[in-house]
Amino acid sequence: MKEEKKIDILSKVSLILIGVFVASVIFAIATKNFGTTGLYLGLLTTLALSFGGFYYIEKGTVLRQITWGITVTIVIGVVGYIVLLSTVSQMLEGF
Repeated sequence: MKEEKKIDILSKVSLILIGVFVASVIFAIATKNFGTTGLYLGLLTTLALSFGGFYYIEKGTVLRQITWGITVTIVIGVVGYIVLLSTVSQMLEGF
């Protein structure tokens, strides 16, 4: 039976932040090179990385923690985008 290695909380937080950094770099490079289309390409790329990370990487490893960081960035970004769109549409209703 395999023993799982425990990752302490500081390492988990730093690895998640590395995942956020990786996702942000992917979005930045895609947006710089492709403009508005780059947002969608960056989203597709990070979604593929996230899915692949959860599907192929073992539980409790360093790469799984980085995958969680990428996933957190995607979720917060999409939710923020939806909230921003609804806020702007409500502001424009008065015009």
